[in-house]
Amino acid sequence: MPGPQPTAHQVLVYSGPGVSPLSLSYTLLTLSLLLTPHYTVQPVTPDVLSKQPWEPACALLVIPGGRDLPYVEELTTKTRVTKRIREYVAEGGRYLGICAGAYFGAEEVRFDVGGGLEVAGQRDLVCSHTCNWHQCTDV
Repeated sequence: MPGPQPTAHQVLVYSGPGVSPLSLSYTLLTLSLLLTPHYTVQPVTPDVLSKQPWEPACALLVIPGGRDLPYVEELTTKTRVTKRIREYVAEGGRYLGICAGAYFGAEEVRFDVGGGLEVAGQRDLVCSHTCNWHQCTDV
């Protein structure tokens, strides 16, 4: 898949399984207030990311806060969108991961290891090397 065109004007905000409704609404509102009228900010479903040619018009892909494991299930296992996102970024596209979206973009996640909310494991997107509970490196 190609990367973004020089005229790319869309900011796509993932709105599928795992996204916190509050995070989604605040992300859409904040980005719209900051970027309109220069960019169109809109939610995007896993179906669109997997079946439509979104890359050429996309200036920025945003994965907002929520829960990382449903992102992995939907975007890596079920729809195989992770590969397209990785190729989009490699071709010059921009990715912004907020909270769980940053975890999803990491090579490895370690959250609350040993605790009741533990999430740990490898991720396939690999926009950064390691994302820990208290800090993200190379993001």
